[in-house]
Amino acid sequence: MSKPLTVKRSDFVRHLHKEAGLPYLRAEQVCTVIMRLLENSVSAKMTINLGRIGTLRPIDLAPRRVVMGCKRSGGTGGGTMEKVRREYWIGQRTRYAFRLNRAFGQHHGLTT
Repeated sequence: MSKPLTVKRSDFVRHLHKEAGLPYLRAEQVCTVIMRLLENSVSAKMTINLGRIGTLRPIDLAPRRVVMGCKRSGGTGGGTMEKVRREYWIGQRTRYAFRLNRAFGQHHGLTT
């Protein structure tokens, strides 16, 4: 299996430096500001509009009960499983869903 492609911070800095004509240090500062804005938006549970590409939307998931039917005992590798009913409560949490813009997806052949 091949490794999935990933866009990293260095790619953003390189594109800002080459395509926008910013000096390297200024491109790094701009990238830091953009990342900080995204971090603050995610931590504040805000919807993030990514221009023509799409939208990141927060979805609040309600607390729920989780039931596990087994317990692992013993050491690593040679442990045994025993049947035990255990219940846990998972508190409220937030998940982000990405919604691709329809026109962008059709233009780039990502949707039909």
